[in-house]
Amino acid sequence: MARCFLNHNWPVHNGAAVRLDEARVSRTGKKLISETAGIDPVSHRIEYISERFLGRKYISHPLIGSATDPEVLVTRMDGFDCVTFVETVLAIAHARSQDEFIKNLIAIRYRDGKVEWRNRLHYATDWAAYNCNRGLLSRYHQRP
Repeated sequence: MARCFLNHNWPVHNGAAVRLDEARVSRTGKKLISETAGIDPVSHRIEYISERFLGRKYISHPLIGSATDPEVLVTRMDGFDCVTFVETVLAIAHARSQDEFIKNLIAIRYRDGKVEWRNRLHYATDWAAYNCNRGLLSRYHQRP
């Protein structure tokens, strides 16, 4: 299990540094994964999980990495921006373990599952198209 180090000597997951609020992610993530294990369909798990995160603080620019600074896989459950909220909820909704949550988050956030700034899906339109093509999301067409 990865640990959070305040001195920025973060552990590595598949070649990328990982920054976890380990106690909170582990406690909250495991609890939500366990509580939603018997809830189907996935849309009901998403609703259940997202309701548990309502009221969490908004965090501007919660991710770490840039064209010049190494990408760090950030997971947290104490606050989100709009995109990290959706990513976290989806990753938990499709997970059956803590490790699966991390794998899901990487697959949702990064093109080809490579934790690198250039592979991060920076724009909502790119993010949605990529995850639709992967089958995680489905396109919604409103009929006239």
